[in-house]
Amino acid sequence: MKKNFFAAILLAGMMSAGGAAWAAMAAAAQQDEKTVTSPDGMTFLKVGLKDGRAYYKVGYYANGKEGRKEVTMLEESPLGLVTNFADFSRDLVWVKEQAGTRDIRYDLERSKASRVDKKANTFTVRLANAKKQEMEVEFVVEDHNVAFRYFLPKQGGTGSVRVMNETT
Repeated sequence: MKKNFFAAILLAGMMSAGGAAWAAMAAAAQQDEKTVTSPDGMTFLKVGLKDGRAYYKVGYYANGKEGRKEVTMLEESPLGLVTNFADFSRDLVWVKEQAGTRDIRYDLERSKASRVDKKANTFTVRLANAKKQEMEVEFVVEDHNVAFRYFLPKQGGTGSVRVMNETT
């Protein structure tokens, strides 16, 4: 009941602001978590929002007697930043997402295998806080590896940001 009440208030506030984009964000904010798997389909990443706070979790799929089961390696962990101009740790809504693939190639010196060629799946989510300021989190999911980075688009007249706290 509480969750639906909050979503209704959030949606009503966005509709009164007159933005169709904000109505779409409210609908997206209510969605369940998204799952991204590695190219071999064995490693997984789950990203979602719970009570306006972003989180992620990581694991792998194991084949056993009962069939394929999910094994969590990193429990639900918070995502977010507090900067000198915005708080991206709470009151977040899901704005946009984009999935893709990436070829990773690089050379190593003084190694048995001098050329590394691998594939990865990517997932980028754009989140907005209550003041409509946006942040992106880009995830790269490889076979046996998961990495992510934050991206803060230029907002206002400044391109520099000071991170005051990271909630990850």
